[in-house]
Amino acid sequence: NNPVGVTVQLDALERQQKEVVEVPNKFVAPSASVSSEAQLAEGSSIWYNAIVSGSVSVGAGSSVFEHAVIEGSAKKPTIIGANVLVNSRSKVAAGATIGDRAVIGAGSSVESDVVIESDAIVGQGSHVVSGS
Repeated sequence: NNPVGVTVQLDALERQQKEVVEVPNKFVAPSASVSSEAQLAEGSSIWYNAIVSGSVSVGAGSSVFEHAVIEGSAKKPTIIGANVLVNSRSKVAAGATIGDRAVIGAGSSVESDVVIESDAIVGQGSHVVSGS
């Protein structure tokens, strides 16, 4: 049951998942899935059933809440700035950049190659398309 229409091949993700390098003062919920390529800064948190897959950088003090999905790849890394909130059931596609202190509303989706400026708020249920 995928709330934002993301097709995630859990078998492949589980095979890809490895232990994340320990970072002081970070939280990764036991049911969250974080790939070995992901970089989590100090004070970041990945909450229950969230998925952080591929080349993703999560900045200091940022939170990825329940059931959110953040994707990245070697060709299209995803950057989440410092003190960002990615709310529940949101999706951030590979190659997106979310600026410092931005808020991604619950159930929103941010497409590939989108840049969300610092201090921006993406409203609940929004769909931010590439080229916007």
